[in-house]
Amino acid sequence: MTARAKDWRARLDAYLDGCNGRPFQWGALDCALFAAGAVQAMTGEDFAASFRGEYADAAGAEAAIQAAGFSSMAEIAAAHLSEIPVAEARMGDLACVDMPGHGPCLAVVGGPHIICMTLRGKGALPLTRANRAFRVG
Repeated sequence: MTARAKDWRARLDAYLDGCNGRPFQWGALDCALFAAGAVQAMTGEDFAASFRGEYADAAGAEAAIQAAGFSSMAEIAAAHLSEIPVAEARMGDLACVDMPGHGPCLAVVGGPHIICMTLRGKGALPLTRANRAFRVG
């Protein structure tokens, strides 16, 4: 994975601001593609490029992930990013949280909380809800 750009924080802030008011959309702005978009904003690399626009619902997302040889989007993140203890996650890293009825979801670490896409749009949860974390850059 490429290192974070020198202006990664401004890029991340601009990306997150650009997601304000945008609805959750499978294959465009779901939890995994939201997190991958943050990585792309900070590094220029999109580890989820092959998934964008390739599915339109949860079943399609699961099929695309399995067709790529993975069990979850968190496993795809683990294939591209170094896994770290959640306690070591810092601003801009990715975190994984289990969402009731949905399974593992990727989110962006925003300090003591994680920023995630929910069915109602962008939201936040305490970092303590994360069960995995991945270093970006």
